[in-house]
Amino acid sequence: MKKKETSNVVIYLCILLLAMIIAVPPILRTLVPKEEQNNNVPVEKKKIVLLTCSKTSDDASYQINNKTKFINNEVSTVTITYTANTPAENPIGSENSEQQEPVNPSTDDNQSVPEDQTSTDNQTRPTILITDPILDIFRNLTEVEIREDENTFNIVMTQKTVESNSDVKEIANFFNLLPNQQKYYEGLGYTCTRLES
Repeated sequence: MKKKETSNVVIYLCILLLAMIIAVPPILRTLVPKEEQNNNVPVEKKKIVLLTCSKTSDDASYQINNKTKFINNEVSTVTITYTANTPAENPIGSENSEQQEPVNPSTDDNQSVPEDQTSTDNQTRPTILITDPILDIFRNLTEVEIREDENTFNIVMTQKTVESNSDVKEIANFFNLLPNQQKYYEGLGYTCTRLES
């Protein structure tokens, strides 16, 4: 009789083991679902648009380039670059491209020499100043990145710039929705192009 009882115990253990092998995986799938298994929720793809607008200043002494990066139709960054033209780049007839004849002080002792012509260095390499009044506003902003030298001025602004400088109304013009932003620039005489991805 002992042999029969032992064989019954082995059979019950085998049945219990098979039942666990069959039942445990579905129970675990229900209790501990995979995190990545949300196929019903669509993955939002980022739409990136780069709006590039450029123009020459009214006096043709510098170029202005504005690059606005939009992510899902919201302004991400605005990069504005002012680049001074060298006299060779200025169109013929502009004030900066006209060459003045040097004054020879030895021909007339009573003739005065203008200050800007006292040195030949000034005539060979004129100092070109970017005279846009908004540069003073840009220089006083917080939360911006500015790089400046004698011929270029570059500023990078983000949404944090607008939030940190809420009292400066002029910078809000650079953070419009895409169609409004392009109309704003084109209304100021810029030529714009768009790159989308």
